[in-house]
Amino acid sequence: MKYSIFLVAFALMAACSTSSKSSPDTLSRVPLERQYALTKKSDAHLVVINDPLPVEKKCTIRLWIDGRPAADFAQKEAADFGLTFGVHKLLTLPLEGCIGGRMRETKINVKAGDALIQRIDEMSINPVSL
Repeated sequence: MKYSIFLVAFALMAACSTSSKSSPDTLSRVPLERQYALTKKSDAHLVVINDPLPVEKKCTIRLWIDGRPAADFAQKEAADFGLTFGVHKLLTLPLEGCIGGRMRETKINVKAGDALIQRIDEMSINPVSL
């Protein structure tokens, strides 16, 4: 009985601690001085948003696309990237103020005309369904 009460309490605390997810429209844009690559329109459009946990208020995360630094994200920022069609590797790397962060990597396959949204969340990068 004590074990099941503990599990219920733990589940409720976990549910309360998650941040509400932001949409790209409500976020600040990454300033141009922190956006390094792929800023022009191309075959496909990628939007990346940084929506971290509330405890990491000053964590800066660098996004790499295909082995090149693309942008440095502060909390609740978004950036747009133009990608060519094909497979692209996205990598997030914690920089300043991150607690226990590590590199995370994902691959995306884009076709001409695609519009994708990826979310940096808890030091991972995941697709956002529209």
